[in-house]
Amino acid sequence: MSVVALVPVTGRTGQFGDILTPEIKQSAFAEFPLLTPVMRNLFAAGCIDLVALVVPSSQVDDFTKVADVSVMVIGIDERAFESTYSIVANALPAIPDSGISADVSVVLVHEQRHAFAPPELIRRVVEEIDAGAPAAVPVLPCTDTVKELDEAGVIIDTPDRATLRVTQSPVGFAGHLWRTEPEPTPWHPLPPGARTVPGHPAARAIRTAFDLAFAKDG
Repeated sequence: MSVVALVPVTGRTGQFGDILTPEIKQSAFAEFPLLTPVMRNLFAAGCIDLVALVVPSSQVDDFTKVADVSVMVIGIDERAFESTYSIVANALPAIPDSGISADVSVVLVHEQRHAFAPPELIRRVVEEIDAGAPAAVPVLPCTDTVKELDEAGVIIDTPDRATLRVTQSPVGFAGHLWRTEPEPTPWHPLPPGARTVPGHPAARAIRTAFDLAFAKDG
């Protein structure tokens, strides 16, 4: 049984595109300030068999030249970055037949903006999938007051914070979700029965240079 971690890297708009402001989003892998902690913590978790950058097919050569030899670079169509399901569905078949791709038990999808998610959080997600969950999402309680607006921007409701959670990354999935016969049933954003695990303050989302500086100091 294998654990695969996929790290989407794309500039395309969509679920995984344009999540960082230009001031901290660079073009070269060596200059991506969030990829370094992502990779460091994934390997430090000690439970992952393969770590792969998932990039647009046109950028495979560029990332392969600068990526560490321990990291696989997988290219997929840019349109596949629109959802977690399509990223995994396109990336898994691209893994060379090394014994890993045929026996994937856990798939992690790790967003760069949660770069400082610590190893213990990563292990927690994997353990929840191993315990039988189809998917596992790290969450923290919502401490801010949230307002619901109508189309005109008028406040119409104040949801109860007790029922709200802030999601983090990585999100874990059971590998069998992509091996259903005759065809897997697509889902978005999560499959039925998805569970939560306690998140971690260090895994807060990073979207600006201020967020990045705060995370490094924290």
